[in-house]
Amino acid sequence: MNTYSTTELAKILKVRPAWVRAQAQRTLVSPIRTERGHYRYSFQDIILLRAARNLCSPEVSSRRVTETLDELSKSLPPHKNLSSLRFKRIGTTILARDDQAIWNPQTGQTELALEFTAQDNVAQLRVTRKDPHDAGVATATDWFNLGLEYEDLPSSRKAEEAYRKACKLDPNHINALINLGRLRHAENALEEAESLYRQALERDARHPIALFNLGVVLEDRGVHGSAIECYKLAIDADPEIAEAHYNLARLYVKNSAESDAIHHYARYKSLTRGKEN
Repeated sequence: MNTYSTTELAKILKVRPAWVRAQAQRTLVSPIRTERGHYRYSFQDIILLRAARNLCSPEVSSRRVTETLDELSKSLPPHKNLSSLRFKRIGTTILARDDQAIWNPQTGQTELALEFTAQDNVAQLRVTRKDPHDAGVATATDWFNLGLEYEDLPSSRKAEEAYRKACKLDPNHINALINLGRLRHAENALEEAESLYRQALERDARHPIALFNLGVVLEDRGVHGSAIECYKLAIDADPEIAEAHYNLARLYVKNSAESDAIHHYARYKSLTRGKEN
């Protein structure tokens, strides 16, 4: 099971470590303790703390949010937990929703004339616990978004793991395939990166980023002719990919195609003019 330190969690949620520790002390989440007394958080804890953070506002304090969610968790029947609910803040009112109803946790009053949109779904996981510290079951989009957040951290290993889980849950998740390919490419795992880019292109043959990235990995593998074709296809799909024009210009120089090289280098300069300073 993956666990996360207070510092890692604070970076993922873009909050101060002190805020994360405060939520643990208020018992909203139940992180495990290491032998040295450090907190380690589960994936479910990330979801609950993200929900708490998103519900905060100048009118609704962090303490009120966590106290409301904590009280709600105590009132839920044994077969439910906070991660199976959705939350929304309307002004100073916090609302909760399950499959049957929308209600105000503080009053218990049911709200009938309200709709939750996808954007409101800040805690959308359905969690089936195997033990008190089980990480839960997330959607492919949940894992993909977590992978994006992990890329802001020093190590890319957890980002890779998140993208792999996204791809396993949804083999057609093109962005997860591309991002995983990019990370493997950066680790010089060229064959795996090429395979991932090609899988993305099987889902969308004209995806410009997948085409461009495949061109880069083919160039790195020394297959320059195929790389040129990929760059050309990427430009055909999106003529404003400046880097594709630049890479084409370089390869055309190597192949003594000076007029083509000049054309694409001029296009690259045109697209990047004003961005260099």
